[in-house]
Amino acid sequence: MSLYWRLPNTIHLGKGYVEDNNYSEFCHLTHITRGVRRGGAAAVDLAFVASGRVDGYWERGLAKWDLAGGIPIVEKAGGEIRDYKSNKFELSKGRILAGNKHINDNIINILSKVNPLKIEI
Repeated sequence: MSLYWRLPNTIHLGKGYVEDNNYSEFCHLTHITRGVRRGGAAAVDLAFVASGRVDGYWERGLAKWDLAGGIPIVEKAGGEIRDYKSNKFELSKGRILAGNKHINDNIINILSKVNPLKIEI
């Protein structure tokens, strides 16, 4: 599969990151795609998905205000928004997968097979 993914805000500090990190996912997708990038602004990354500049976007631990502006842009462009663990997106959960249906289906399948990184402190 040759996908180009944009991944912002990969490094999160504090307890939330330790319990719910996406480092294993990042590493796995890096090996099976043309590239994974870290941006830093969810709304901008979602606009890149909507414009076709990148194929997809996934992230967790985001606040409502990080996502609220970009979601309608993706949807108006014909993209799909999901929560990559349950398929049903909920703004309050802060987990997002954005892309087209084909890419989202493939990424959900891939991410379901990635074991989370265990970090002991």
